[in-house]
Amino acid sequence: MSVVGAADTGTLERGDGACAQEAKALDPTYHARSVCTDGWEATRQAWRQLLPTITVGRCFLHAILKMQKHCAGPLRHQILDKAWQ
Repeated sequence: MSVVGAADTGTLERGDGACAQEAKALDPTYHARSVCTDGWEATRQAWRQLLPTITVGRCFLHAILKMQKHCAGPLRHQILDKAWQ
């Protein structure tokens, strides 16, 4: 990875692309099968553009935060209790 100055898909693609390039430099036959990302759509799109066949997953913490944001009432507590267990 490398530090970038913005959080749009193109900029993130350049930053995350450094990781893909380093992996290829170590092993030219390497093909990542999956990547775990934050909750930003721009991050997921950047990885999909870098490696079109990759499976993009969301990290556990970001998934929990999204559930907290979108679930309400008793269902929220049931879901979050199960997720943390």
